[in-house]
Amino acid sequence: MKKFIALLMVAILLPIAAFAQETTIPGRVKHSVPLKASYPDNPVIPGESSTTGLPFNDIYVPILCVIDNAEDAHPHWGISKADIMYQVPHMGRGATRLLALFADQVPEKAGGVRSGRAPFVSIARTYGAAFAYAGHTSADLGEKSSVPKNIKAANMQDKHYNLLGRLYNSRENYHADAGHNLSCHVLEIKNNLISKGVVFTPRPMLFTDSLPEKGVPAQEIAIKYPKDSSGVANPASSSSFKYDSDNNYYVRSNSSGPYVDLLTDEIVPFANVIIQRVAIGWQTGYLYLKNFGTSGTADIFTGGKYISGAWYRNGEDSRTIFVDENGNEIAMQRGKTFIVIANATVEVKYK
Repeated sequence: MKKFIALLMVAILLPIAAFAQETTIPGRVKHSVPLKASYPDNPVIPGESSTTGLPFNDIYVPILCVIDNAEDAHPHWGISKADIMYQVPHMGRGATRLLALFADQVPEKAGGVRSGRAPFVSIARTYGAAFAYAGHTSADLGEKSSVPKNIKAANMQDKHYNLLGRLYNSRENYHADAGHNLSCHVLEIKNNLISKGVVFTPRPMLFTDSLPEKGVPAQEIAIKYPKDSSGVANPASSSSFKYDSDNNYYVRSNSSGPYVDLLTDEIVPFANVIIQRVAIGWQTGYLYLKNFGTSGTADIFTGGKYISGAWYRNGEDSRTIFVDENGNEIAMQRGKTFIVIANATVEVKYK
């Protein structure tokens, strides 16, 4: 009888233990998803945001702002109003910066702002967005790694804002290091774009009001960056997300604690978390995204589920389409999205 009870307990506990174990997602850029010949643009729905799926009736003016991701630069301010946030490599394998895309809501100020890199221009082109940054790499660098050359190639001369000038910026006193205290005057930039007559065309994502049926349960996500070639790591680059089933969103944390807005001290919730695998190239000492206009592997976390799939773009100025293992576009949960641009070396686990 005792032996039977012991075996019964093992049978009960083994599935629980297996569920609690972390699953490592293979780090790979190439995918085997059968992509469709073409993906039509999603329609613009009146009264609905193209970037969050939430109610929106204002003029669509997307602005992508570079945010400092050094450990001492946290917490950030104004970022609670961002629709989409990116984490993007900018130096070595462990150094990253964040990008905040503002469209639905535009704060008066956001920061702290840092310098631009070529990959950030590539991401701005995904949304046809304006681009705000504080300085950039030399114009003398190669075509792939020079920020000015990338801006010119993207025909963004009338919608980029270097905040090292006199306009659209101010210094705050939020952090001890002055380098982490530069504000971007996002609302002023929006008003300037409107006054210049710059027109932006929405590129809607696909949204749903239903929880996903496909995928496997995933309550926690852990993202770990390796050290660079000199053995130095940026602790703030590694992060985790925990799913809140009551509110259907993910709470992000890193070495500085839960991701909150400095001005409100409230967490910034994300309805979707996506790992977008991209090959990284190097030119004159700076990196660029090699296959960003084509396709790659994507790991999508939405509604408490993990879906293995891919991403697809039809050129440098098209939207990014995230698809499941059958090549069908995934409908996202309404709300904010956090996208991690990662090469094959970044470790991702879930449980």
